[in-house]
Amino acid sequence: MILDEEKVMDRQISKLIEVQTRMRWTFVLFLWLTLGSFCLWWLRDDIALWIEFFTWSAVRVSLQYNRLVFLGLGLCVAMTLSTLIWQSWHILWGIRRSEYRSLARQVAEIQQAGSQHPLWKWVCKEPD
Repeated sequence: MILDEEKVMDRQISKLIEVQTRMRWTFVLFLWLTLGSFCLWWLRDDIALWIEFFTWSAVRVSLQYNRLVFLGLGLCVAMTLSTLIWQSWHILWGIRRSEYRSLARQVAEIQQAGSQHPLWKWVCKEPD
């Protein structure tokens, strides 16, 4: 009986990790489609010059004089890289014990809230 409960908990934790991964990639995609595309559109004249005469100093000057564009693209790149590193860590080395305990607490909270919790149907609901 205890082994079955542990298996169910492990399965729900892996589902929670999958949901978190999908939510992270959805957020990254949202960032690139909104903020990233706006920043690239703002740099469209500079990009046209980069295509003709590419130098790293031209890129540096363009981003230096467009600080908000630099921050926006930096945020998009940073979120993409952090999600890649986070997911790669889980694939290569697995989940740390402290993170596993945190995920177990989150699953317990989702179970306690029941179907009222927004993640319940993806994490705790068993297929029929």
